[in-house]
Amino acid sequence: EPIPGGLAAAIRAGGIYHQVEGGDKADVLRRAVGLMPLPEEVDRNFVLQLFLARESLGSTGVGHGVALPHVRSPVVMHVARPMVTLCFLKRPVAFGAIDGRPVHALFTMLSPTVRAHLQTIARLSHALRQPGFAAVISRHGAPEEVLDACEAVDGGIPTYPSAA
Repeated sequence: EPIPGGLAAAIRAGGIYHQVEGGDKADVLRRAVGLMPLPEEVDRNFVLQLFLARESLGSTGVGHGVALPHVRSPVVMHVARPMVTLCFLKRPVAFGAIDGRPVHALFTMLSPTVRAHLQTIARLSHALRQPGFAAVISRHGAPEEVLDACEAVDGGIPTYPSAA
């Protein structure tokens, strides 16, 4: 069952940020949580602690300079729909990724339900295996370029890197 509005809607809800500063994993996670468009009543420090607790179990660095920080057991975070905040880092950061490469892009995820959480992770993992989507992320594409690549993946249309 697809995510309502697909991956593009989840990223639109969470936002895309370029040149995010940070010296280490905890620092970039703190900054990412600070950028997430969360409802006022959500305690950002609590959210950060959930992300750090998940990282303590094993890195969410999935390789190729990308990490998918998420909470271990999604609790209702007062988000109405899946939210993915994409942070392109100013400088790559060691993240303990599976391939040992430093991370340059974080897709930080929150979802209202376990089901939506699992669907979002699956959708994002699928997208990252598509050459066109991966190329846009690798070059820190502009927001519209990222969203177009998401929509292509959501629509099942293969995407290819532009001949630029």
